[in-house]
Amino acid sequence: MIKFSGQTTGGGGGVTPDASETVKGKIRIATSAEAITGTNDLIAMTPKTVTDLIDAAVLGLFDYKGTLDASQPTTPDISNALKGDFYRISVAGTIYGKTWALNDALVINADMGGVVDNAKIDKFDNTDAVTSVNTQTGAVVLNTSNIAENTNLYYTDGRVDTEVATLPLTTLSDVTYTAGAGIDGKVLSYVHASAEWQAVTPATAPVSSVNTQTGAVVLDSSNISENTNLYYTDGRVDTEVATLPLTTLSDVTYTAGAGIDGKVLTYVHGSTEWQAVTPATAPVSSVNTQTGAVVLDTADVAENTNLYFTNGRVDTEVATLPLTTLSDVTYTAGAGIDGKVLTYVHASSEWQAVTASGGGGSAPTVTAQNTTTSLSAPGAGEIEQTYTVNSASAVVLTLVSAATTGAGFKYQVKRLGGGTVTAQPAGSEYIDHAGQASFAVGAQYDSITLQSDGTNWILI
Repeated sequence: MIKFSGQTTGGGGGVTPDASETVKGKIRIATSAEAITGTNDLIAMTPKTVTDLIDAAVLGLFDYKGTLDASQPTTPDISNALKGDFYRISVAGTIYGKTWALNDALVINADMGGVVDNAKIDKFDNTDAVTSVNTQTGAVVLNTSNIAENTNLYYTDGRVDTEVATLPLTTLSDVTYTAGAGIDGKVLSYVHASAEWQAVTPATAPVSSVNTQTGAVVLDSSNISENTNLYYTDGRVDTEVATLPLTTLSDVTYTAGAGIDGKVLTYVHGSTEWQAVTPATAPVSSVNTQTGAVVLDTADVAENTNLYFTNGRVDTEVATLPLTTLSDVTYTAGAGIDGKVLTYVHASSEWQAVTASGGGGSAPTVTAQNTTTSLSAPGAGEIEQTYTVNSASAVVLTLVSAATTGAGFKYQVKRLGGGTVTAQPAGSEYIDHAGQASFAVGAQYDSITLQSDGTNWILI
């Protein structure tokens, strides 16, 4: 430690400090241009550009006094300590208005003058590396379980319950009212205009029970006593209806009295109602000698204009009818149709007399179909057509609709050429089974026969 207690004066060849430099507690750093002589005026240092005068106390010219036990407020006595004196805390504690930790530094910042003044004591915290954190060492990672509560308390449900139990309802942001006798008996009701719950007078006294029931009440008619509105019973209806006249009904009108004596209630379509009218004849007293709830069958009713059915009557009637009486048979009888046969013609949806072909049918027409791909519809009485295809190119033959040709009609297809021949139905019809929309003739000189069932085509 370097400490001056008097003035510094120039020596031989030395520099004499000016008045500002002859103050107790200050030192002067020599520059490279100054000669250093004497023993008390200058201190030799490596030449630097520094301020001429430096306050020794600011530079830390401290006088170490030893250790201080912060748990013993009178030991040592620092009432006469001087500025710059400092102690190292050896035992932690609270003293001189400050809490001290191990190795903190206590520094006197002004002469104490016989009386301890806490304002003249500075504390320098121990800045050594942390040796442990909450008793843990190494790479310390703490969570709330490792940190004891102090000012800031941890959350618990109990603490929240306790806190909420002390809060009034108006603590909530959307509830407002002034508690007191003035709102006694009022109910909390939401007021949209102010977007909050308020204490308001209920329209009626709050319900405490319903027909003696509490909780989630569900009532039916057995829980509710009759008053002005009566419950339905068959007896009540019977009694009420027994007092009503027939004209009570909305579609019955007449004036009771001697004037309608013997009249009958008859529906009058013109006025859409039942009226009392004079019967066309005397009222029926029996039906076919029967009275009461009469139920008749043909055995109780004698034949008159309308005759009953018998097989003999039908046989006799049919024997007198010509064939053309039937609605789907048409021809003109005479020598012109001699030898013809009755054949169904799909185009006219009827049976007609046509010339019979050999073997009881018409001979098929044979057509070379090498380029045209739509087959012909059958003519009158025609039941079969044959097509030959002699083409080097592929040919697709479209059949006439099976519904148009009618059931039983046949197409014969013969492949003579090298080109593929494929038969396909019209529209959504199929050959043999659903999903088979076409059928190809296998090889040259092969043939197929397609027969209509009235809906689709069958390969035979």
